[in-house]
Amino acid sequence: METNTAIKQEQEDLAAEPVSEQKEQVADSKPAGVAMSTRLCNFFELVGLTWFIPVVKLGVGEDPQEQFKQLMLLIGVPVVAFALFLGLW
Repeated sequence: METNTAIKQEQEDLAAEPVSEQKEQVADSKPAGVAMSTRLCNFFELVGLTWFIPVVKLGVGEDPQEQFKQLMLLIGVPVVAFALFLGLW
């Protein structure tokens, strides 16, 4: 019973909180994810794993079509070129 009343009280507190404050809390949490993705992208660039950068950007929520295009350029083109080389050899 106490758990249910605690949950109800928490829900009432959240409902009483102005929407602008809720938006600020969401906005405050977004830059941390963007900063982390930027750090990951820089790390992958540094160690030479550039093919993984579009995957990180997909995780952050960037344009899926653009990221798929980047993946095909970074992974697909070398695979096709290697297959053509083996086929001609």
